[in-house]
Amino acid sequence: MPLAAESMGMPARMTVTDVTYQGLLTYGVIAMQTMLSTALTCLNKYILFERQFHFPLGLTCFHMCFLSVVTVFIVKFLKLFPTLGLSVRDYVRVR
Repeated sequence: MPLAAESMGMPARMTVTDVTYQGLLTYGVIAMQTMLSTALTCLNKYILFERQFHFPLGLTCFHMCFLSVVTVFIVKFLKLFPTLGLSVRDYVRVR
């Protein structure tokens, strides 16, 4: 049975450099998410109040669809993060 790290495409023994890189990547992603979330809040405020856009639910749906596409692009094409390699059938299976 493979170790959890090996099943995610990571080596069983990680060096200090690997751990440091993973830690910096994690903190970088958290910082980027915080900055983008703040920017999105400011953008929403501008659109809803300054531009008099009267459809907040539509704006939220647009943002969620856009962020979903960006997330798929980052995970599938840029390959910044290891994936579990689950098939669609296994992913949607209910226990």
